[in-house]
Amino acid sequence: MLSLKWIEKKINMKFKSSLLTIKKLAIATSFILILAYFQALFSVAHDKNLTKFNGPAAELASFIPPTKNTKMNEPKAQSNNTKLLVHALTLNPNTIPEILSMELFKMEPVCQCHSNPESSAISRSRISNPTKLIFVHVFKTAGSTLRAFFRDYSTKCHKGWATIISCSGAEMESFRNNSDWGILSKGGHSCVLKDGVTRNGKDLFGRKKKKRKKKILERHRVNNSFLETHVDMFGGHLPLGCGDLLANPNQPEEKANVRYMTFVRDAVTKYISGRMFVNKGHSKSWYIENLTKDINRDFERKEYHFRYENYLITPAQRESYRRNHITLSLEDKTELIIHNLIEYNVIIGVVERMSDSMELLKHYIDPINKMESLFVKYGMKDPVTGEIVRPREKNTSPVSTSAVLAEIKNDKKLYEKLVEIVKYEQRITDFAVGLHSRQYNMIEKMGAT
Repeated sequence: MLSLKWIEKKINMKFKSSLLTIKKLAIATSFILILAYFQALFSVAHDKNLTKFNGPAAELASFIPPTKNTKMNEPKAQSNNTKLLVHALTLNPNTIPEILSMELFKMEPVCQCHSNPESSAISRSRISNPTKLIFVHVFKTAGSTLRAFFRDYSTKCHKGWATIISCSGAEMESFRNNSDWGILSKGGHSCVLKDGVTRNGKDLFGRKKKKRKKKILERHRVNNSFLETHVDMFGGHLPLGCGDLLANPNQPEEKANVRYMTFVRDAVTKYISGRMFVNKGHSKSWYIENLTKDINRDFERKEYHFRYENYLITPAQRESYRRNHITLSLEDKTELIIHNLIEYNVIIGVVERMSDSMELLKHYIDPINKMESLFVKYGMKDPVTGEIVRPREKNTSPVSTSAVLAEIKNDKKLYEKLVEIVKYEQRITDFAVGLHSRQYNMIEKMGAT
């Protein structure tokens, strides 16, 4: 007869064995669930994120911004960056896994400074597909300062530079077949080449320094051929994606490598600065009185201030929406612009963080420290003294934006209305600042290694 103690011992052993098995199963299950989570995050989240769009914006999946395709005149495929990371990024750019940051942000330099035209030409000849840097100047985001900087940099470093204006609304068709860039439809106009520097460091129009401010009577036009052949960097009031059809000058059947940069700014400050800019020459009281009227009117009509769309939605996307009769809500446009900032790996500068922004730009175009003093001149912290020189601003007004904003903030209800009507722009700004922070942190870590 089996003893009671023997039976009890066997039961305890089996129970302990079962507990151990359960623990092992729990650990294995947890591991599988973690893997499944990351697979869902990096493989499926993109599609899930798109499905939240309502109405006609559900078609966005067909028009997500394209990645680079090396063959000319072929549609571009959606990149893995957007597929893998868009869901996490739209929540918070700081959720990007560290291991993926280098690939996502493409931290390698775009170009470097050359002391003479000959070395610049030799460098271009050694690179099969040199990268062009395109500065998208969003209205009232330190654009005049950046244009002046790029002109100075190009003059000293023997890069071809072009300033292009009146081009934010350029149509996709104008970028094809070497047409003049611009709006081709009835009542449209061509983009204007306002200023530039040749690779020899000379003014593009042969003007002397004192005569550069004189208005150019002839409207110089812009096309792909000119930019492909003579220009290494260009910028101005342009749309993101304007360089997508540029050809590689060394192999015309391939697309050129391009990299975009833009600056963002606090939406409330940007709104006030913009209104003051288009109504120059008035007193502080006049600005406050008229801004109060504008803010109350826009709030009552639910007219949201949203100007990023003029620059950060691509011509190809606009064309697709028009042809397919798709109308996007402000929510949709906000999400689309966030997608574009990710997909195009846009280098982000922030007006309120000018020193960090110039240091970030320096990483991309002056990796061997030839032009450090120039970056300091335009707002980067001096690495020796620690001082920050505020660059001299153009388009300045006797009345400061900050003074007007301070008065508007004193009226709590008015300020709340202003915050409401710029909320979509602020959402884009907040996201872009997050991207900027991650990009800047990456160059800091690279410099420390």
